[in-house]
Amino acid sequence: EDSEVIEQIEIQLKYEGYINSMLDQVKIFEEYENLPLSNIKFTQVPNLSTEAREKLEKIKPLSLGQASRISGVTPADILALLTYIKKK
Repeated sequence: EDSEVIEQIEIQLKYEGYINSMLDQVKIFEEYENLPLSNIKFTQVPNLSTEAREKLEKIKPLSLGQASRISGVTPADILALLTYIKKK
């Protein structure tokens, strides 16, 4: 029984950094979930994949959260959008 407790503590310590990093990313995403994408010309956003650019132009999501749920739009594409919006 003590060995199980020790094992659980070791697991928690081992993954603590990863879990905290993921929680930080979730907080950041929640902060930007409703960030509006109105008046964004996706063809002008650098570093978007071709697939993401085409889908975003076709679907025209209203928010970053909506964009993130489009099939073919990757986390890297969302980061590119966020970077572009922040620079505007």
